Amino acid sequence: MRNGSMPTVAERVQMHLEDRTYDLYICPHAWALSRKLLNVETGERRPLRCGLWTCRYCGPRKVNEWRQFIAAAEPTLHLVLTKAGKTVEEAARALTTFMQALRRGSKRKGRPSYPVEYFAVLERHANFEENGFHWHILLKGVESIPYATIKELWASATHGMAENGWIQRITNSKAIGYVTKYLTKDIFREERGTKLVERRVKGLAFDEAAGCHVVTEEVIQEEASSQARRIRYSRKFFPKSIEELRADLFTPQEQQEAMEQEASAGEMSVEAAQAGGQEQATEWKKQCSPWRIQEITPQISSVKEYETLLRHGLTEVIAERVASGRRLSRRVLTVWNYQRELSSRSVDEVPKRVEALRRVG
Repeated sequence: MRNGSMPTVAERVQMHLEDRTYDLYICPHAWALSRKLLNVETGERRPLRCGLWTCRYCGPRKVNEWRQFIAAAEPTLHLVLTKAGKTVEEAARALTTFMQALRRGSKRKGRPSYPVEYFAVLERHANFEENGFHWHILLKGVESIPYATIKELWASATHGMAENGWIQRITNSKAIGYVTKYLTKDIFREERGTKLVERRVKGLAFDEAAGCHVVTEEVIQEEASSQARRIRYSRKFFPKSIEELRADLFTPQEQQEAMEQEASAGEMSVEAAQAGGQEQATEWKKQCSPWRIQEITPQISSVKEYETLLRHGLTEVIAERVASGRRLSRRVLTVWNYQRELSSRSVDEVPKRVEALRRVG
């Protein structure tokens, strides 16, 4: 780099490759690097992305997007439910039971119903062995809920294992920003649940009394993947569909990038997976899109091929950013830095690099 001048595109590319900050600008997934999105009507090509929460390129951008969706929902209450369980499956079951009881009310006990809509994120307690998971929940639809009601219903939902929690009112946009940031800070971990399922196994055993082999049947329990997720929300929490919210909140290019890249990558979105998403997924497929996935290279078979593709893709992205003057979002930088600090890589120089990146965009 020349003294007193901005680095060239080639110098910036080399810098990001050396300090492993390239995932700020491009998805490093091999599947995405070996393909492009092609607009069959205009011939325009764009980088593809894997769309995974755990990706250090895609994850921060998805977090940024969802924070804005949550703020647009204008929740009124922030609820925390502690000691939800030691597994995602257990915690999800407790939350479902709690929400059903809260919404339904009880004539026998004289407890009113609370027609709330909610968005919930599950978080590990620092002392997980003792406290397990806890839920952070944003509510809308009511102005207040008595703490005594929350305590009673949560104790019932957890079979007496927990009765602690707290609730506070969200009074201004600053508070909404704080809460949504807190709720989504670990959203990219994608911790999924497991559950025990029974399986019947048949076999042969020699029956000494009968003097012959007989068919036996044994019931065994196996651990299987659960549909329980750390992110859950009710159907009417958001004021509009996610596609409509994108249209309201983002530029046409940002909308296209999010919808085309993630849908083309084959990832069912969180809203589709959590809130009756099969209908939304079907509706998306019905839309006539000019974008198609184009394979630009055969399957990557060596580290050298991968590094070549990474350098080429990064060069294209940096050159486009320099030409257009686009800069990185401070929020994306913050989430990326936090995500990177949680990884196993050395991060001794990350704080200095982040500040430098903020200046050059």
